[in-house]
Amino acid sequence: MEVPRRALVTGANGFVGQVMVPALAASGYDVIATGRRPSADAQQLDVTDAQACRDAVAAAAPDVVVHLAGVTYLPQVFERQRESFAANVLGARNVLEAVLDAAPEARTLLVSTCSVYGSPETHELPLKEDAPLRALHPYGVQKIGVEVLGDAYGRRGLDIVVVRPFNHVGPGMDMRLSVAFFAGQIVAAERGEREPIMRVGNLAARRDFMDVRDVVRAYLMLLQHSAPPRLTNIASGRSIAIADVLDALRARARVDMQVENDPGRMRPLDTPDLAGDASLIRSVCGWAPEIPLEDTWDRILAWARDEPYGDVW
Repeated sequence: MEVPRRALVTGANGFVGQVMVPALAASGYDVIATGRRPSADAQQLDVTDAQACRDAVAAAAPDVVVHLAGVTYLPQVFERQRESFAANVLGARNVLEAVLDAAPEARTLLVSTCSVYGSPETHELPLKEDAPLRALHPYGVQKIGVEVLGDAYGRRGLDIVVVRPFNHVGPGMDMRLSVAFFAGQIVAAERGEREPIMRVGNLAARRDFMDVRDVVRAYLMLLQHSAPPRLTNIASGRSIAIADVLDALRARARVDMQVENDPGRMRPLDTPDLAGDASLIRSVCGWAPEIPLEDTWDRILAWARDEPYGDVW
């Protein structure tokens, strides 16, 4: 009987982690899930604690490490830059150092972000991996730091794969992000908890949206491939206006939703258009997004209708 491969996942309680852990298990991995706060499904691991990282990796003896832990919500990164740097950059360093010490043969997946590209010119889209890195805000800068760490530890002999995912959405995403925020306002109006008025920010911005399940499938392919690319975009290759996402969700609402601009939802630094070229992972692994976004919008609204929102909306 073949012994299952072991996978250590940080940030397992987060949005992507809640999809990644069952996907790994379904693929035959023995999964050790960890999170900053312990839960019924995850052991406690604060990645800012170097000794805790060493202990966790040594105990898990993983064949693969999926490093998802970190601070991703931009306003929080802006407001708490010291803490977010510790979680995003020093946390990645602690995990990599632990892998180097206790599981040097393991493949480690480091998650960067499309924010490293900053605000490209329209003629540069869709962006390839060799596009200039012009991050506009601390989160993008921190993730460039994570990529540099991945390269450095790769030169020290670790098996590192760095991914730059573009915007991925689905049930369980942060309620403060635009797609979930739209869905939450719709559901609150359906429940009679607020007026049927949607307060929105910049609807002209365009983003490369994918279903989180497609992104997780890409991560699995990279973990399992014999010779994966060491740095790759995860993207659909086309951008969609936020206004079109809003219209898709409004069309699914059970009440007639009006729209009002909310200056508080406008970001001081906002990229007009962003789309990635995923031809590298497609050519090496055969990956491409498969799930229609129409299905994703349905699932997000169904999830939102089951959520207790409190004062979020």
